Amino acid sequence: MNEVKFNSQICTTKEQSQRLLELGLKPETADCFHWEYAGLRYIGSIDDEGLTEKDIPAWSLHRLMEIGNIENTGFANIKNAYNTCISIIASHIKFGLLNKKYLKP
Repeated sequence: MNEVKFNSQICTTKEQSQRLLELGLKPETADCFHWEYAGLRYIGSIDDEGLTEKDIPAWSLHRLMEIGNIENTGFANIKNAYNTCISIIASHIKFGLLNKKYLKP
């Protein structure tokens, strides 16, 4: 079976996801996940059952913008868009501006 390659980023990378978790975002705020099996990486959307212990939470750009209350500014580069949203969310957390419902207690 061949691994599917996307032409553009569809959710946070594992490294970006780790940064968001370290910032204090609740894993259950994610709308996607990374999962590895038999050496292959998969990306999926979260269903009603949520994440399992093996899943790595991931966030779509739309979800990051929703969490950070970020307006669509017409990002020219999708990878930079993810990093920009993560930086904005980090700033919102630092200054106490992010809605607490998205953060771990």
